[in-house]
Formats: sequence, C-alpha cells, structure tokens
Amino acid sequence: MDRYLKGVLFGGVIGSFYGLLNAPDSGKNTRLKIKTYFHDVKKSQQQVQQDLTNLQKSVTHLKTDGMQSAVEFAEEITTCMANFQKESHPQLERIKSLINHLQSDLNTETIQ
Repeated sequence: MDRYLKGVLFGGVIGSFYGLLNAPDSGKNTRLKIKTYFHDVKKSQQQVQQDLTNLQKSVTHLKTDGMQSAVEFAEEITTCMANFQKESHPQLERIKSLINHLQSDLNTETIQ
C-alpha cells in the first residue's frame, strides 16, 4: 500500500509540474479561469438543488391532489352505482315478472 500511495503522490507532483510548464496561459489567467469555472459550477449546483427541491414539492403536491381526486372519484362512482341500482330495481323486477309470465305461457303451450 505504501508503494501505491508513493506512486500516486509522485505522479501527482510530476503531473502538476508538467501542467505548469506546458500551460497555454499565464498563472493569473489560469487562476481566473479556474475561479470562474468553480463559481459557475457552484451556481449550477445551487440551481440543481433548487430544481430538485421544487420537483420534490411538486411531486408531493401532485400525490396529495391525486389521492384526493381518486377518493372523490371513487365516492362519486359508488354514489352513481347506488343510484343506478335504486332506479333500475323496479325495471328489473318488471322484466323478471315478464320473463316468468312468458315461461308460464310457454309451459302451458307445450303442455297443450
């Protein structure tokens, strides 16, 4: 493990020197570019964090509204079904009566 750590440190130092020697800009310009880059990264990170917070709030709001709408819809369906059963009950009884009457007529016709 010591050899690995020494290798990483040595590589980092050599890479840094190489970068400094072959840098296309002066140190002042490079520092300004790095500072600007990190400032932009920080602003982007803050924007992403804000967007995620807004998304989380929107999902929570949608979930709450969706559940409320689903409950209201289920209650409305239940009410409509109960009303339909109440309204159709006399008609169903009438149809059953007519079927019974037809069956008895058919039975008397086949007997004769």
